Amino acid sequence: MSTSGTLNRWVVRTWPVALMLVLLSLQSACLGWHAYRSSPVHDEFGHFYAGLAYWKYGDVQLFNVNPPLIRGLGTFPASRSSLMNDLDRTDWEPPDRPEFLAGRRLFLQHPSDFQSGLFRGRLLVSVFALVGTVVCYLWGRDLSNRLGGLCAATLWAFQPQVLSHGSLITNDVPVAVMMVASAYLFTKWIQGRTVIHATGFAVAFGVALICKFTALLLVPLFAMWILITTRANQWKATLYQSGLCLAICWLIVCLPYRFAGVLQPLGEHEFFSTTLSQNDEPVPSLTGNRFRGTFLALLPTLVPAQYLQGLDRQQYDFDRGLSSYAWGSNHTRSWWWFYLYSMMVKLPLGTWLAIGLGLAATVRRFQHFNQSIALAATSAMLILFVISVKSGIGQQVRYVIPAYPFLFVSVANAFSDRETISRRTHTLSNLMRGLAIFGCLLSVSASLRVAPDWMPFFNQAVGGSSQGFRYLYNDATDWEQSRYDLEDWFQQHPGDRPAFLVTGTVARDELARSDTTASVQVTSVLPAIPDGDCWLIVSQSSLSLRSDEKWLWDQTPVDSIHGAFLVYKVSGQQCRENLNAIPEIWRVPEEDSAQ
Repeated sequence: MSTSGTLNRWVVRTWPVALMLVLLSLQSACLGWHAYRSSPVHDEFGHFYAGLAYWKYGDVQLFNVNPPLIRGLGTFPASRSSLMNDLDRTDWEPPDRPEFLAGRRLFLQHPSDFQSGLFRGRLLVSVFALVGTVVCYLWGRDLSNRLGGLCAATLWAFQPQVLSHGSLITNDVPVAVMMVASAYLFTKWIQGRTVIHATGFAVAFGVALICKFTALLLVPLFAMWILITTRANQWKATLYQSGLCLAICWLIVCLPYRFAGVLQPLGEHEFFSTTLSQNDEPVPSLTGNRFRGTFLALLPTLVPAQYLQGLDRQQYDFDRGLSSYAWGSNHTRSWWWFYLYSMMVKLPLGTWLAIGLGLAATVRRFQHFNQSIALAATSAMLILFVISVKSGIGQQVRYVIPAYPFLFVSVANAFSDRETISRRTHTLSNLMRGLAIFGCLLSVSASLRVAPDWMPFFNQAVGGSSQGFRYLYNDATDWEQSRYDLEDWFQQHPGDRPAFLVTGTVARDELARSDTTASVQVTSVLPAIPDGDCWLIVSQSSLSLRSDEKWLWDQTPVDSIHGAFLVYKVSGQQCRENLNAIPEIWRVPEEDSAQ
């Protein structure tokens, strides 16, 4: 009897650990799969080149709109390769962004070495996504129980945007992970007020601050939380520990920049954004400094010069705006609802069910509202509010990812055991838990069904991945991740000719994954097209933006190339009538000349 009881206690203690190990193993396999099969995406060209320049020259000015941690980590394997031999400094002046073109040139010169180094760097960066799964479990478990923690962890681990962007050398998933990790450790510090808790929080938050500037959003929230929660007898220890946290964060932020520009007077900087330059319009050739001539000009800046310059360069982009697209509409700037809308169409329906139940449980149990769940909910709302207000850019769907782990942690509140007031409420609680688990499993199913094409995922409420071009573009559909899949499709369908490629995201030479020539030929003169059928391979991003391709919106694609490209079979007459309007198309050679 005692042996059976001991075994039962052991099972109860270990089953969450076993499930978490299975979950992390599956997530690792998915991240590795996506990292291996995806060609370099648009931003990775810039990150990769700037990262190599960081290792070779200590350059922190390239791609300074993000701190250097992720690009430095992602290019560490390649920094020991022959790629460094052909890395030359480029002459440029801010606010130009030469790293993207330089990265593409490097890829064309050494495509195999570039892709090999990129894959190994992606694996390193993918570790952040795994850490996010662990943090979601721990925080969700603390809010409710182990089942709630597992649900929160599963929602994060199999989220399509997390699997796609988490396996790239980009900053959004790492900063999301370190923000939720620092918020979780912050709650531990607030509850315990010990030096150990303060140090753990400071290290996590310092790392978040050198992942991406988005982490700065939590600074006022943490400060407000300290003011609200500190009792009179705690102020002495809190002030001491807060100073320790500031010192650790400052050191972590300054180290990658080698302390360059620390204590430089504020009036000596040159800014481009209207916020800091006092210019009426964001003009590339016009700089300024609104602090110059004021008493603040002599104030020493406590952060590295390029950290401040990067913030200004990012604000410059928001000031001038970038081409934006949503719901079939193009605009020179974004809309306040863009990121909420992108969540509506990109998150699986099961995820929405779980989030809705988590919010409903939070409202129902308001009398049990604790600081931890309040911080998670407030963090998510703050991130969503700020990115909605910053409406200059409506093309980067991934900017909303930092809100996800906070929302998923909040789902764990649906599993709380605290409310057992009556049979009725007990039944309702069980129903909510069951529905939350169902939503979690539904989300996992939706994600695995499209594997490994997670980047162009859209939920079934809007028609799925093949209809994504109607709603969003860029990193939501075709971000250049499927250029190798194009080459494979050409080789696997030699009889589907004549065929034409219509894309604005892939350059001709970049279709090759070795030093051989790509198997497409660019032409602005449409060749003679027979009366029979022809095949059009169209990028979803191109389909979204180009008015001369709108006629394809009413056509049904016969195939999809990993979600990024749609294949249409149309008549020769339709080709002759419509392709002449496209200024540049790519002709796929016939079967006998494909080699």
